Amino acid sequence: MPITGLTDRKTTKTDLRLRSIGTVRKGEKKGDDLVDLEYFRFVPSPGFEGVAQAFHNIYGDEPRMLYGYLPYATVERNWSTWKESWGKRIGLMHRCDGNYMVQWLDDTTKKYVRDYDLKLKRPCPFGPFAEKKGRGTPCKQVGRLSLILPELMKELLFNGAEYGMETAPLGFVTVITTSEHDLGNLSRELFTLEEQGGRDGLRQMPVILRRVLEDVGVRFEGKDGKPLKTKQKKWMLHISTTNDYIIQQLAATEARRQIAAKSGVMPQPPATTTALVPAADVIEGEYYEAPVTAESPWNGGNGNEAPKPAAKKKPKAAAKKKTKPNATAAGSPVNGNGSAVDRPAPPKIVRRWLRERGQWVKGKANDYSDAHRQADTQQVAPDAKAVQRVAALMGKALETANDKGNDLALKRHSVLGYLYDRDSTGLLNEAEVSALLAWLKSSDGSFSNPNDNAAVECRSILKESLIKAGQAELAL
Repeated sequence: MPITGLTDRKTTKTDLRLRSIGTVRKGEKKGDDLVDLEYFRFVPSPGFEGVAQAFHNIYGDEPRMLYGYLPYATVERNWSTWKESWGKRIGLMHRCDGNYMVQWLDDTTKKYVRDYDLKLKRPCPFGPFAEKKGRGTPCKQVGRLSLILPELMKELLFNGAEYGMETAPLGFVTVITTSEHDLGNLSRELFTLEEQGGRDGLRQMPVILRRVLEDVGVRFEGKDGKPLKTKQKKWMLHISTTNDYIIQQLAATEARRQIAAKSGVMPQPPATTTALVPAADVIEGEYYEAPVTAESPWNGGNGNEAPKPAAKKKPKAAAKKKTKPNATAAGSPVNGNGSAVDRPAPPKIVRRWLRERGQWVKGKANDYSDAHRQADTQQVAPDAKAVQRVAALMGKALETANDKGNDLALKRHSVLGYLYDRDSTGLLNEAEVSALLAWLKSSDGSFSNPNDNAAVECRSILKESLIKAGQAELAL
């Protein structure tokens, strides 16, 4: 028999949530100000300090996109949203759903009382059912998303000693946001993904978490004390799944439909139950006798801070005379006879050059349209950081102000499908990734931005791929 509170199913399931090796935040504190960043910032959990360097080695210094998996089947287990009040000395004062508290610090015992089943129904001191207004810091909304990063786990598994790890800390990261817009967007998107997941829900679903620049409404107090509303550009959070996963789910659904049609019994969707679950203890806070400064979710930035000052625009340099590229240049596409072509080059020329440089086996067609990859036994897995660079450079080349949800990922997948018959950077081999980097990298050899010619060629390839797919009406 299990020991209640130690080895029973409920306790051990909850303890699985404690394996958070770090947090991913949207901003950082600079002095007394909270600054909203354009990228994700990783903060390792105590004891996992070496993971920070591994994170930067894999995703770069300023990642705007993370690829991962959701560990649990339901939205509620992956995505925890509460309103919380934190004190500078004490830490977490209380956690509630806006009406009733589910966890609070008892004034007498100085221990936490937990009521996630809402049996006691103790009103939030700042909520609508409070008998009198509470003291201290009012509660604010906060959301925490559990996300498994497979590339990070792989790096720690094989190279953990380089980061001071005796054993690989297999677990997930916790993405934290206190933005009201993020909470609404992620909740809607996660519930949609849960429906797409069918019987498995969100468990092991591949997802893409992105920062997207959007115009969002903000509220502030005017000089006369009256509330005012305006719009500001903010780097918000959005989550979506991959094309490969959607295709797999559609195929599975069609297979079940055909089986059901033959048997005459249509399958019923599984019943789902929603239960409140406590969040990980690593973010519950502790009570301290000595005065200390406890870190709250808002210390790392909440998405509603003052925007980062805009960089001063550099004066435009004088236009240079356009010259033909050198045919021997590492990133310059060439014709089938090896002669140089004017850049930006047509999509077929770029595809031919990339497939040849990617060590594809040539077919009968001189333009490599019928070429194919080498046998799988001859494939070499690419460096994870190089894959991230390809995704980032191609994303910058294709990104527009009108992109929403997973638009950018779909564009990138379309371009990769045209070039290499693969709709994900994770399916590329070392030679293909090397060819793409040589084509995309900046003219100064850096990987901060794509060169102008490659950016134009990317958009031309996207248009060509959409025309072939009969989707030319999509916004580019």
